[in-house]
Amino acid sequence: MKQNNTVQGKKAMNKKLFLLVGEAIFFILLLMVVSIKTQASVMDGPNLGKYIYEEHEVLTQGQYSKVNDINDQLQTGKTPQRLYIVILDNDPEKPDGSDNMYKYLGIKSDDYYASNILQKWQDQDEKQSGDYGRASDDDFRDNMLVLYRNQGRIGFVGNSQNYITDYKLWKITFGKMHGIKSNNQIDSFMNISNSLVKPILYSVNVENASSSQWRDVEGEFIAGIIIAGVIFAILFLLLLFASNPAGADYSPDSYDNGFYDGSTFSNYQNNDRK
Repeated sequence: MKQNNTVQGKKAMNKKLFLLVGEAIFFILLLMVVSIKTQASVMDGPNLGKYIYEEHEVLTQGQYSKVNDINDQLQTGKTPQRLYIVILDNDPEKPDGSDNMYKYLGIKSDDYYASNILQKWQDQDEKQSGDYGRASDDDFRDNMLVLYRNQGRIGFVGNSQNYITDYKLWKITFGKMHGIKSNNQIDSFMNISNSLVKPILYSVNVENASSSQWRDVEGEFIAGIIIAGVIFAILFLLLLFASNPAGADYSPDSYDNGFYDGSTFSNYQNNDRK
Protein backbone atom coordinates (compact mmCIF):
# COMPACT_ATOMS: atom_id res chain seq x y z
CA MET A 1 0.00 0.00 0.00
CA LYS A 2 2.74 2.37 0.93
CA GLN A 3 4.52 1.70 -2.36
CA ASN A 4 1.32 2.36 -4.33
CA ASN A 5 0.84 5.67 -2.53
CA THR A 6 4.40 6.63 -3.38
CA VAL A 7 3.86 5.80 -7.05
CA GLN A 8 0.61 7.74 -7.16
CA GLY A 9 2.30 10.68 -5.42
CA LYS A 10 5.07 10.71 -8.03
CA LYS A 11 2.50 10.61 -10.84
CA ALA A 12 0.64 13.55 -9.30
CA MET A 13 3.91 15.48 -8.95
CA ASN A 14 4.84 14.76 -12.57
CA LYS A 15 1.38 15.86 -13.70
CA LYS A 16 1.68 19.14 -11.81
CA LEU A 17 5.16 19.62 -13.25
CA PHE A 18 3.88 19.06 -16.78
CA LEU A 19 1.06 21.53 -16.17
CA LEU A 20 3.49 24.16 -14.88
CA VAL A 21 5.81 23.66 -17.86
CA GLY A 22 2.83 23.88 -20.25
CA GLU A 23 1.60 27.08 -18.63
CA ALA A 24 5.09 28.57 -18.77
CA ILE A 25 5.41 27.75 -22.48
CA PHE A 26 1.94 29.22 -23.17
CA PHE A 27 2.83 32.39 -21.26
CA ILE A 28 6.10 32.78 -23.19
CA LEU A 29 4.29 32.31 -26.52
CA LEU A 30 1.67 34.84 -25.46
CA LEU A 31 4.37 37.38 -24.65
CA MET A 32 5.97 36.76 -28.04
CA VAL A 33 2.66 37.34 -29.84
CA VAL A 34 1.96 40.53 -27.89
CA SER A 35 5.51 41.72 -28.50
CA ILE A 36 5.24 41.07 -32.22
CA LYS A 37 1.92 42.94 -32.38
CA THR A 38 3.35 45.89 -30.44
CA GLN A 39 6.43 46.10 -32.63
CA ALA A 40 4.48 45.74 -35.88
CA SER A 41 4.83 48.74 -38.13
CA VAL A 42 2.04 50.61 -39.87
CA MET A 43 3.88 49.77 -43.09
CA ASP A 44 3.05 46.10 -42.51
CA GLY A 45 -0.62 46.65 -43.27
CA PRO A 46 -3.91 46.77 -41.38
CA ASN A 47 -3.89 45.22 -37.91
CA LEU A 48 -7.65 45.44 -37.33
CA GLY A 49 -9.82 43.98 -40.05
CA LYS A 50 -9.23 44.80 -43.72
CA TYR A 51 -9.23 48.59 -43.58
CA ILE A 52 -7.80 49.76 -40.24
CA TYR A 53 -4.43 50.21 -38.59
CA GLU A 54 -4.42 51.61 -35.05
CA GLU A 55 -1.21 52.19 -33.14
CA HIS A 56 -3.09 51.70 -29.87
CA GLU A 57 -6.51 50.18 -29.25
CA VAL A 58 -8.79 53.21 -29.43
CA LEU A 59 -11.67 52.13 -31.67
CA THR A 60 -14.82 50.69 -30.18
CA GLN A 61 -16.66 47.79 -31.81
CA GLY A 62 -19.26 50.26 -33.07
CA GLN A 63 -16.60 52.46 -34.69
CA TYR A 64 -14.95 49.41 -36.25
CA SER A 65 -18.32 48.44 -37.73
CA LYS A 66 -18.74 52.03 -38.98
CA VAL A 67 -15.51 51.80 -40.99
CA ASN A 68 -16.73 48.57 -42.57
CA ASP A 69 -20.08 50.23 -43.34
CA ILE A 70 -18.29 53.17 -44.98
CA ASN A 71 -16.39 50.78 -47.22
CA ASP A 72 -19.60 48.92 -48.08
CA GLN A 73 -21.05 52.25 -49.26
CA LEU A 74 -17.92 52.85 -51.35
CA GLN A 75 -18.36 49.54 -53.19
CA THR A 76 -20.83 51.10 -55.62
CA GLY A 77 -20.70 52.77 -59.02
CA LYS A 78 -18.47 52.07 -62.00
CA THR A 79 -15.31 52.35 -59.92
CA PRO A 80 -15.76 50.94 -56.39
CA GLN A 81 -13.47 52.51 -53.82
CA ARG A 82 -11.82 51.74 -50.49
CA LEU A 83 -11.05 54.06 -47.59
CA TYR A 84 -8.28 52.88 -45.30
CA ILE A 85 -8.18 54.31 -41.78
CA VAL A 86 -4.88 54.83 -39.94
CA ILE A 87 -4.70 56.10 -36.34
CA LEU A 88 -1.23 57.09 -35.12
CA ASP A 89 0.08 59.03 -32.14
CA ASN A 90 2.24 61.47 -34.11
CA ASP A 91 3.11 62.56 -37.60
CA PRO A 92 6.78 61.59 -38.08
CA GLU A 93 7.21 64.33 -40.68
CA LYS A 94 7.56 68.01 -39.85
CA PRO A 95 4.87 70.10 -41.56
CA ASP A 96 5.95 72.13 -44.54
CA GLY A 97 6.38 75.74 -43.42
CA SER A 98 4.49 76.93 -46.49
CA ASP A 99 1.52 74.64 -45.81
CA ASN A 100 -0.61 77.05 -43.79
CA MET A 101 -3.62 74.74 -44.04
CA TYR A 102 -1.79 72.02 -42.11
CA LYS A 103 -0.01 74.43 -39.77
CA TYR A 104 -3.07 76.38 -38.64
CA LEU A 105 -6.05 74.13 -39.44
CA GLY A 106 -4.45 70.72 -38.92
CA ILE A 107 -5.50 69.40 -42.34
CA LYS A 108 -2.89 67.89 -44.67
CA SER A 109 -4.17 67.31 -48.18
CA ASP A 110 -2.23 64.84 -50.33
CA ASP A 111 -0.35 63.56 -47.27
CA TYR A 112 3.08 62.33 -48.39
CA TYR A 113 3.54 60.03 -45.38
CA ALA A 114 0.08 58.50 -45.90
CA SER A 115 0.98 58.02 -49.56
CA ASN A 116 4.05 55.98 -48.55
CA ILE A 117 1.94 53.82 -46.23
CA LEU A 118 -0.64 53.23 -48.94
CA GLN A 119 2.04 52.30 -51.47
CA LYS A 120 3.53 49.74 -49.07
CA TRP A 121 0.12 48.16 -48.51
CA GLN A 122 -0.51 48.02 -52.25
CA ASP A 123 2.90 46.40 -52.86
CA GLN A 124 2.06 43.71 -50.31
CA ASP A 125 -1.30 43.09 -52.00
CA GLU A 126 0.54 42.56 -55.28
CA LYS A 127 2.89 40.01 -53.73
CA GLN A 128 0.08 38.13 -52.00
CA SER A 129 -2.18 38.06 -55.06
CA GLY A 130 0.55 37.28 -57.59
CA ASP A 131 -1.64 39.08 -60.15
CA TYR A 132 0.24 42.32 -60.70
CA GLY A 133 -2.15 43.60 -63.35
CA ARG A 134 -5.17 43.21 -61.09
CA ALA A 135 -3.32 44.72 -58.13
CA SER A 136 -2.30 47.74 -60.20
CA ASP A 137 -5.92 48.31 -61.17
CA ASP A 138 -6.84 48.13 -57.48
CA ASP A 139 -4.41 50.97 -56.75
CA PHE A 140 -6.92 53.34 -58.34
CA ARG A 141 -9.52 52.30 -55.79
CA ASP A 142 -7.56 53.15 -52.66
CA ASN A 143 -7.83 56.20 -50.41
CA MET A 144 -6.41 56.73 -46.93
CA LEU A 145 -7.31 59.00 -44.04
CA VAL A 146 -4.84 59.34 -41.16
CA LEU A 147 -5.39 60.72 -37.67
CA TYR A 148 -2.37 62.03 -35.75
CA ARG A 149 -3.89 61.95 -32.27
CA ASN A 150 -1.35 63.84 -30.15
CA GLN A 151 -1.13 66.70 -32.63
CA GLY A 152 -4.85 66.90 -33.40
CA ARG A 153 -4.23 66.69 -37.15
CA ILE A 154 -5.41 64.63 -40.09
CA GLY A 155 -3.91 63.69 -43.44
CA PHE A 156 -5.56 62.43 -46.62
CA VAL A 157 -4.33 60.78 -49.78
CA GLY A 158 -6.22 59.15 -52.63
CA ASN A 159 -6.73 58.83 -56.35
CA SER A 160 -9.32 61.61 -56.30
CA GLN A 161 -6.99 64.58 -55.83
CA ASN A 162 -8.41 66.45 -58.84
CA TYR A 163 -11.71 66.71 -57.02
CA ILE A 164 -10.84 66.36 -53.32
CA THR A 165 -8.37 69.24 -53.40
CA ASP A 166 -7.09 71.10 -50.36
CA TYR A 167 -9.99 73.55 -50.65
CA LYS A 168 -12.56 70.73 -51.06
CA LEU A 169 -11.11 68.85 -48.09
CA TRP A 170 -11.36 72.03 -46.01
CA LYS A 171 -15.06 72.31 -46.93
CA ILE A 172 -15.64 68.63 -46.06
CA THR A 173 -13.98 69.01 -42.66
CA PHE A 174 -15.41 72.47 -41.88
CA GLY A 175 -16.84 72.50 -38.35
CA LYS A 176 -15.40 69.06 -37.56
CA MET A 177 -11.75 69.88 -36.82
CA HIS A 178 -12.61 71.29 -33.40
CA GLY A 179 -13.51 67.75 -32.35
CA ILE A 180 -10.20 66.43 -33.71
CA LYS A 181 -8.40 68.79 -31.32
CA SER A 182 -10.58 67.85 -28.32
CA ASN A 183 -11.60 64.81 -26.31
CA ASN A 184 -14.20 63.94 -28.96
CA GLN A 185 -11.40 63.00 -31.32
CA ILE A 186 -12.31 59.52 -32.56
CA ASP A 187 -16.01 60.33 -33.08
CA SER A 188 -15.06 63.43 -35.10
CA PHE A 189 -12.62 61.35 -37.12
CA MET A 190 -15.37 58.83 -37.91
CA ASN A 191 -17.64 61.73 -38.90
CA ILE A 192 -15.03 63.05 -41.34
CA SER A 193 -14.50 59.53 -42.72
CA ASN A 194 -18.23 59.21 -43.39
CA SER A 195 -18.31 62.68 -45.01
CA LEU A 196 -15.73 61.52 -47.56
CA VAL A 197 -17.97 58.80 -49.03
CA LYS A 198 -19.97 60.95 -51.48
CA PRO A 199 -17.00 63.11 -52.63
CA ILE A 200 -14.85 60.04 -53.27
CA LEU A 201 -17.58 58.32 -55.29
CA TYR A 202 -18.33 61.51 -57.21
CA SER A 203 -14.66 62.05 -58.02
CA VAL A 204 -14.26 58.68 -59.74
CA ASN A 205 -17.71 58.17 -61.24
CA VAL A 206 -18.25 61.61 -62.80
CA GLU A 207 -16.17 62.32 -65.87
CA ASN A 208 -13.67 65.19 -65.47
CA ALA A 209 -14.76 65.84 -61.88
CA SER A 210 -12.71 68.74 -60.52
CA SER A 211 -12.75 71.29 -57.75
CA SER A 212 -11.02 74.59 -56.98
CA GLN A 213 -7.77 74.72 -55.06
CA TRP A 214 -6.91 77.22 -52.34
CA ARG A 215 -4.56 79.13 -54.63
CA ASP A 216 -7.42 79.58 -57.12
CA VAL A 217 -9.77 80.77 -54.38
CA GLU A 218 -7.18 83.16 -52.97
CA GLY A 219 -6.56 84.61 -56.45
CA GLU A 220 -10.28 85.05 -57.03
CA PHE A 221 -10.65 86.65 -53.60
CA ILE A 222 -7.87 89.20 -54.25
CA ALA A 223 -9.27 89.95 -57.70
CA GLY A 224 -12.71 90.43 -56.13
CA ILE A 225 -11.31 92.93 -53.61
CA ILE A 226 -9.60 94.92 -56.38
CA ILE A 227 -12.74 95.00 -58.53
CA ALA A 228 -14.89 95.98 -55.54
CA GLY A 229 -12.42 98.78 -54.69
CA VAL A 230 -12.55 100.16 -58.25
CA ILE A 231 -16.36 100.03 -58.29
CA PHE A 232 -16.53 101.80 -54.92
CA ALA A 233 -14.16 104.55 -56.12
CA ILE A 234 -16.22 105.11 -59.28
CA LEU A 235 -19.47 105.27 -57.29
CA PHE A 236 -17.90 107.72 -54.84
CA LEU A 237 -16.80 110.05 -57.66
CA LEU A 238 -20.21 109.83 -59.33
CA LEU A 239 -21.95 110.75 -56.06
CA LEU A 240 -19.51 113.61 -55.52
CA PHE A 241 -20.14 115.12 -58.95
CA ALA A 242 -23.88 114.48 -58.69
CA SER A 243 -24.04 116.56 -55.49
CA ASN A 244 -22.03 119.41 -57.12
CA PRO A 245 -22.79 119.42 -60.87
CA ALA A 246 -21.33 122.90 -61.57
CA GLY A 247 -18.04 122.19 -59.87
CA ALA A 248 -16.63 123.06 -56.49
CA ASP A 249 -15.90 126.74 -57.39
CA TYR A 250 -19.53 127.45 -58.18
CA SER A 251 -21.26 125.63 -55.35
CA PRO A 252 -24.15 127.58 -53.76
CA ASP A 253 -22.31 128.04 -50.48
CA SER A 254 -19.19 129.36 -52.18
CA TYR A 255 -21.24 131.74 -54.36
CA ASP A 256 -23.14 133.19 -51.39
CA ASN A 257 -19.98 133.71 -49.41
CA GLY A 258 -18.25 135.34 -52.40
CA PHE A 259 -21.17 137.69 -53.00
CA TYR A 260 -21.18 138.72 -49.36
CA ASP A 261 -17.42 139.34 -49.34
CA GLY A 262 -17.60 141.36 -52.58
CA SER A 263 -20.49 143.47 -51.31
CA THR A 264 -18.69 144.20 -48.06
CA PHE A 265 -15.50 145.18 -49.88
CA SER A 266 -17.42 147.56 -52.23
CA ASN A 267 -19.16 149.30 -49.36
CA TYR A 268 -15.82 149.71 -47.60
CA GLN A 269 -14.32 151.44 -50.67
CA ASN A 270 -17.31 153.80 -51.02
CA ASN A 271 -16.97 154.87 -47.42
CA ASP A 272 -13.26 155.68 -47.96
CA ARG A 273 -14.06 157.97 -50.90
CA LYS A 274 -16.52 159.96 -48.83
